Amino acid sequence: MIISPPFIRPRNEGECDASWVERMIPTDLNRDFPVNRSGSWHGGVHVLHTDNPDEGYNRIEFVRAIADGEVVSFRAPSNTERRDAFPLNINGRTDDGYILLKHKTEIGESCSVVYYSLYMHLRDRLSPAIREGGKVWRKDRIGQNGMVDENNAFHFQIFCDNENMLKLTGRMLPELDVTRDGRTDTVYGDIHFYLPAGTRFYESVADAASADTDRLNLVHTSAEALFVSMTFEKGDCSMITRRQNITIGAHFDTVGEPLVNIDANQIDDIRRLGLKYEYNLYWTAKRLYPQNPSAGFELLRFGRIISTEYETLIPAIAPLWRTVNFPGGSGLVNLASSDIKKFSDADFPHWTGWRMVDDDMDNNSQCNSAFITGLQESGNLSDLSSRLVCHFPLEWNADTFEQRYSWLKNNNDDTQAMSDEDYERLKSHVLALCFDTGTLGTGRLWHFHPVAFITHFRRCCWLSKSELKQIVPRNLLRMAGQNDYRWEAIIYRDGVGSLADNIRTHINRAMQKHLITTPLRLACFLGNGIQETGWLGTMEEGYRYTERDPRTHQIVRRALLNKSDFG
Repeated sequence: MIISPPFIRPRNEGECDASWVERMIPTDLNRDFPVNRSGSWHGGVHVLHTDNPDEGYNRIEFVRAIADGEVVSFRAPSNTERRDAFPLNINGRTDDGYILLKHKTEIGESCSVVYYSLYMHLRDRLSPAIREGGKVWRKDRIGQNGMVDENNAFHFQIFCDNENMLKLTGRMLPELDVTRDGRTDTVYGDIHFYLPAGTRFYESVADAASADTDRLNLVHTSAEALFVSMTFEKGDCSMITRRQNITIGAHFDTVGEPLVNIDANQIDDIRRLGLKYEYNLYWTAKRLYPQNPSAGFELLRFGRIISTEYETLIPAIAPLWRTVNFPGGSGLVNLASSDIKKFSDADFPHWTGWRMVDDDMDNNSQCNSAFITGLQESGNLSDLSSRLVCHFPLEWNADTFEQRYSWLKNNNDDTQAMSDEDYERLKSHVLALCFDTGTLGTGRLWHFHPVAFITHFRRCCWLSKSELKQIVPRNLLRMAGQNDYRWEAIIYRDGVGSLADNIRTHINRAMQKHLITTPLRLACFLGNGIQETGWLGTMEEGYRYTERDPRTHQIVRRALLNKSDFG
């Protein structure tokens, strides 16, 4: 999956990816996700924007497609006269242009997913490329930010159906099942470990390649479940421990300070890069798992063997000793133990904030979720809301207006009953913004916070067939003679049975395993690899060989050999 925010501006020096995405999507806290001020579900966020030069804007900025997709439906924005009048203007001028895109991509092996992005309250005019069934590409200009209730903003929403919710997140239950290991069809981002109560921590381990604990000094036995996250970034490896908050069950507190490169060994610093645990993984694997370093590398990288059809850990009980915090100290734990369960960001761990909310079973727009209510009452909703994935009806279906909003005519704990006149005005306003949602609008859908969704899936670098194809240039400049350069079209073959088609899964797996999982690393690896393989046409590099007579220097013979011919 390749995805980016709806506004694209240069990154500030030292700015991490998550901070950049958040800066590209500044949201109106009064129209936030997943509940608005009136107590009704709100499926997206209002992205604030201004073209004021004093705030760093020196040109009109366009809203862009967040990923390759197909136009499901759209509405050209009304003119300013209609925008400024009722029914669009009920609490302030409001634009009614919108675009609904359908995105189909992959996040893992045999894991094709579909999700939708909606851009509502666009103004002026849409891109000429916007037409029903039309193709749009990531970063394409699709329209201009409009107004919502007199504010410069547009509504931005990301959602999917039940089938794709299971594919995207692996579950529809609130919390992750910690009685078994996580997904293997898709693995990306941080690696996570569930340490059950009773996990043993040791002071030191003389032989890191041995799982034997008979002669080790036990320093702690956990009395509660602990959750450990392992992050590889820029050569470093950080270990963070969490435990569940006693008062707020949905909140998990960090235990101690993050441990950075705590287990890096000077012996493995063959290239003199310093104690950088990630950069030295290859040498660590060779030292600890000499009988199969490739399998050992997977154990160090994922905490388990993912490619079980290709890799066998020798011995099968080979350990993974890592230093982990516990309340009051730290110690060494064998994370490879079968009692400890392994996951990745692909599992949306609840201890990192991800929770599926599906306890409002009716089909109206009033938020009757006991879980959301509990967070509101405790004052923790704003802290946790971005990683809630909520199941409720789409708010843009005209046919279901009465079903979704008739509760407003009744008194409730949050608001007084709406008068018939006000209700009819609201109805006219909402219907002016609704559109034909087709079958999508008939039931409940899963809604993600757009900032969290984009930030999360930018860590998933699995390339679909279409995405891999886009890495290959359409033309190249070749030297035809002295001072004679000509453009040539590149022939790229990726049909069924082609080499490019056959190795795509293996390329993705290799990039996951060897941490080629950032835009810069992907560019360096694929930029070279795509060209060296003849646009994924061969896995052997050709070598032109010319043999000359050592005395006359005359050419004796020429040959084109594969490097595999040399052994």
